[in-house]
Amino acid sequence: MHFTGRFYIYIFLISCFPLSVFAQITDDFSDGDFTNGTVWQGDSGNFIVNTSGELQLFAPDAGNSIIMTQGNIPDSVIWKFDLRMEFAPSASNLSRVWLQASENSNNADGYFLELGENGTLDAVRFYRQQAGAATLLATGIASEVAGDPVNIRIEMKRSAAGDWQLWLAQGSADLVNQFTVNDITFPGADQQWFGFYCLYTATRKDKFYFDNISVLPDLPDQVPPVLLSANAIDAQTVVLSFNENIDSLSAVNTGAYLLNGVIVP
Repeated sequence: MHFTGRFYIYIFLISCFPLSVFAQITDDFSDGDFTNGTVWQGDSGNFIVNTSGELQLFAPDAGNSIIMTQGNIPDSVIWKFDLRMEFAPSASNLSRVWLQASENSNNADGYFLELGENGTLDAVRFYRQQAGAATLLATGIASEVAGDPVNIRIEMKRSAAGDWQLWLAQGSADLVNQFTVNDITFPGADQQWFGFYCLYTATRKDKFYFDNISVLPDLPDQVPPVLLSANAIDAQTVVLSFNENIDSLSAVNTGAYLLNGVIVP
């Protein structure tokens, strides 16, 4: 298409979201403890907030410890957290992350991620637990959590339709999709629990670390992208630069753009 003169770009975003507000679970432990604000309960005597501002297991001997916090976890939700283990995980030294639990207990009904198995193909495994029986729902990429140490960022998303997606990043690297699976056995609910369970030998009793935790409703983005620049590089091509990533389907919808205020490209 050939065009001349000034051009204008109009972007229309229409979205809606439920009016109900869910109590948020967020904690980066920058206050130096886990008993104010977001209150963590369980085997609290076996955990500390270290000088780096991380929640750290600090148990006296081999065993298992759990620490959890309570909040309202909606159907449509995103979990984010950092997890570090200063060893190669195994069946004797592993972490469970309870995404949604009916009680502050490792025997709760709900969903959890598990990191730790024997061998070198350790992957993040996603389970549903009901009446004490754990069912494997999905498995991430093999060897993703087999290293020594494990230092990862996790993002887990659940839609209202029960579609679960897990992303994992090694340190500061980009997030990589691990799996997608559907399960609607336990919907979101008020006063659910989120937290961490550690199983450890005596040499690993202080080598589990957790930080930058958020469990938040997955609400539509209400802030439209800002056009930073638009440059015509030839008679048929305009290069647009925005201040955030644009949805790949919306970006190629020609109906979202106008040239000179009237021409649909």
